[in-house]
Amino acid sequence: MKLSHWARKHGIPYRTAWKWFKQGILPA
Repeated sequence: MKLSHWARKHGIPYRTAWKWFKQGILPA
């Protein structure tokens, strides 16, 4: 799943999701 799609699905700003992804704390 694309990060942008995941973020939108969970109501999270894309920028926040990207930051979490880079930090390795993005819940799958």
